[in-house]
Amino acid sequence: MLVGTVVKPHGLKGEVVVIPQTDDRARFARGRSVHTSDGRALTVRRNTPGEKGWLISFEEIGDRSRAQELVGLHLLIDSQERRPLAPNEFWPDQLIGLEVRELSGQQVGRVTNVDDSLEQARLLISTPTGEVEVPFVDEFVPEVDLAGGYLVVASIPGLLD
Repeated sequence: MLVGTVVKPHGLKGEVVVIPQTDDRARFARGRSVHTSDGRALTVRRNTPGEKGWLISFEEIGDRSRAQELVGLHLLIDSQERRPLAPNEFWPDQLIGLEVRELSGQQVGRVTNVDDSLEQARLLISTPTGEVEVPFVDEFVPEVDLAGGYLVVASIPGLLD
């Protein structure tokens, strides 16, 4: 599971700027482990939240040139390490690929992505007429059935067009 992306080195001692893609602030606590998208295992030495991402140093990275090697890599964890979810809370990867149905039961598309970069998450749904965005709120998505492989969208005129 993706938890962050390294965007640039910072300073001379191996610190990097990471754009977090997690809501768990403890994810980058001292001693926590992550894996890079190229297969390296890293252990967090220190992290400091910053204006444009978190400044993170890893035990295995001690200088700027080694930090530069991490730029562009994704930081990953095993999905079993995720925090427990509250009722009616879902991970984006659980929603991607779900069939989208209207209240009538008619299939209207499939979830292709989840954009949670804003305060309100949005589902990106591929329909026969193109891709649409639907706010992921109870008013528009009253039912999510992971076991059944679908979710229901309470469509209003223009929402899925």
